[in-house]
Amino acid sequence: MLIGHQWITLSLTIFYTKYFTMTKIFNFFVGLSFSLLIYSNSTDTSAYEIFDPRALAMGGASVAAGRFLAPLSNPAQLALVDERHDIFIDLPIIKQTNNYASDFAANLETYQQFASSQATRQDNALPTTDLQKRFQALTHQVDTTQLQISGLASLANTPVSLAIFANGHYTETLTAINHRRNNTQISQGVISLKAAAIIESGTMFAKVFQQTIGGNNRLSIGISPKLMAIRTYYYAAPAESINLSSQVKNITDATMLNIDMGIIKEFNYIWKTGLVVRNLLAKEIIYDGIAAGTFAVQPQARIGLAYRTARILIAADLDLTLNRALGYEEKTRFFSTGLEYALTPSLFLRTGLMKNLLNGGSGSLALGAGVKINVFVMDVALSINQQAYTLMAKTGLRF
Repeated sequence: MLIGHQWITLSLTIFYTKYFTMTKIFNFFVGLSFSLLIYSNSTDTSAYEIFDPRALAMGGASVAAGRFLAPLSNPAQLALVDERHDIFIDLPIIKQTNNYASDFAANLETYQQFASSQATRQDNALPTTDLQKRFQALTHQVDTTQLQISGLASLANTPVSLAIFANGHYTETLTAINHRRNNTQISQGVISLKAAAIIESGTMFAKVFQQTIGGNNRLSIGISPKLMAIRTYYYAAPAESINLSSQVKNITDATMLNIDMGIIKEFNYIWKTGLVVRNLLAKEIIYDGIAAGTFAVQPQARIGLAYRTARILIAADLDLTLNRALGYEEKTRFFSTGLEYALTPSLFLRTGLMKNLLNGGSGSLALGAGVKINVFVMDVALSINQQAYTLMAKTGLRF
């Protein structure tokens, strides 16, 4: 459903598209980005997802980095990619995130054993304080699991470039919380899970609207209509008795149509700046559970800048929207920066950094590489921070 600010955005976009030049459309996109920056203070969404291993290896910086095709990062890249091919097939693209050595389940089992021993004691008034301290220690742990599988087929660098894609990603967070009973001041320690599985499938269209003599100052605009199928999972059960392996999850299903839009402006073939807005249409899905809250699909905006030479690509991105990660993770506004070096025409090395700018949030270091052998390409990436690691890989064909 379109909410107030989205109707304004859509109306202004149509107005500018019909009556103004492409340069003014670019200026409009920049103005829209700063509007989202102001609006985002009241926005709760999932964290900004990275859908390409080349982007992950560069710390997530990919909005304007167009050396290689990555339209899942910005649909405008379809019409403004440096690779001189017509047909691109990327399948599969796989990403997995895990905590290093999550001991949440083991700590919960220890807590349950302690709680059981206290329940059998005659004098259990004093140990109750110890039990509360042990539970509070559990509340500081968040066990997170993420999995993503994607596929993409593109016809790029044509008068109207197009692509079809499918992308599925699952995120799960598990932690301990103090839950108030029936809106009273009496709280109970519970173990709670919040998770969401999202499958996106759709098309992308992109076109170069402005090109100077020599083709060195191009402007590309891309749009991606898509269908989103969303399933949320939730449970909250007493910490003393829950069995994680058999706990029943409450499920809520929803579907919606949505749109991603992107723009890239090129300057003298060396500099590129870009903006992408994901999920222009908002929707809230209520978790199936008492006081469980909602899962929100809301607009996410990211701006990027890239500089390239024959061998070097340097890029930086910034989240313009404040994003609350799914479930019990920290809120995020990421700054990403990365470097790619072409060791040979067929071998590429990448590194990057990603930093959460909110409240001294976490940072990540990324490394990766890519190879191209005739029509075959492969990219791998590793991102690490203090809590978790992410592995990502992709194989593809170029014709």
